[in-house]
Amino acid sequence: MARRAGGTRRRAADVLAAHPLLLAALSAAFLALTLWLCVMHGWRLGEPIGSGRRSAPLWVVAFFGLPLWTLGVGVGVWRAIVGPRRSNGRPSDDESPEAGA
Repeated sequence: MARRAGGTRRRAADVLAAHPLLLAALSAAFLALTLWLCVMHGWRLGEPIGSGRRSAPLWVVAFFGLPLWTLGVGVGVWRAIVGPRRSNGRPSDDESPEAGA
């Protein structure tokens, strides 16, 4: 039986939503790798990275990767501090103080 790609993505999103520090750690690792890549290329933003069809200029990696990974770190840390929330802004039922009573 073949798996759908959407199901795998949904499971990954569920894992990252359930473990916000994992989201922050993975985002921090990709942020460090993006910074390392920029430093190794001397911050020459026009320099191509990669080879063949999978190459892109460094500015694409820097201008999209750096804010994206920084946002991932921020969201992961924020979700770890604040905790899970429902769409109406209240804590979820399993996290509310009334649930234990």
